[in-house]
Amino acid sequence: MSRVPVKPQDFEIGRPLRWDIYDLRGHLVLAKGAVLGSEEEKAAILKQRRLRELDLRLEVPSADDDREGFDSRREVRILLERFGRVATLALVMTALTGVLRATEELTTVADLLTTP
Repeated sequence: MSRVPVKPQDFEIGRPLRWDIYDLRGHLVLAKGAVLGSEEEKAAILKQRRLRELDLRLEVPSADDDREGFDSRREVRILLERFGRVATLALVMTALTGVLRATEELTTVADLLTTP
């Protein structure tokens, strides 16, 4: 699974972590559900460039979600960036497949005019 850098809005003091946190070598540093007790701990994690799993599920904030800095649009942008490339590649592959199949059916230029 892909990992992304931890951002300040990814976790809050006194609330359980939503993801496992890893160092740059992929070693688990903090497990999902761990609770940070101070701003100093949070600052240390951010300074050390820790990573978390990229959550491909969209988070829709509830009406009572009061997390400061929560931005579900950021997660949507990540998904669009990732899957937008895949969709473009799939379209190109489909078009190339169609062209290759069409060229198998054509033997002369005149066939272009008589193709149904």
